[in-house]
Amino acid sequence: MRGVGFKESAMSTEPVSAEQFYGVERAILVDTPYVTAREFARRTGLSYAAVKAKVDRGELPTYRPTDKKGATVFVNLAKICAEALEQEH
Repeated sequence: MRGVGFKESAMSTEPVSAEQFYGVERAILVDTPYVTAREFARRTGLSYAAVKAKVDRGELPTYRPTDKKGATVFVNLAKICAEALEQEH
């Protein structure tokens, strides 16, 4: 992607300066790459049921750390942001 860049570091605590984005056309800063469905609902203002339905229908990218039934499913914020950056504006 021309003009788009991000530093991939889930645990980085380094502050981000404007100089790090020199020449970058667009940037989205994410505090964590994955959140629970409940946290995604809180952040977006959607109901938890609506988020779960979107996850079940495959409308939201997810991360599953294990294939065990009943394990927590996380919404993949990093992928949502990457897809947003790829969109034409």
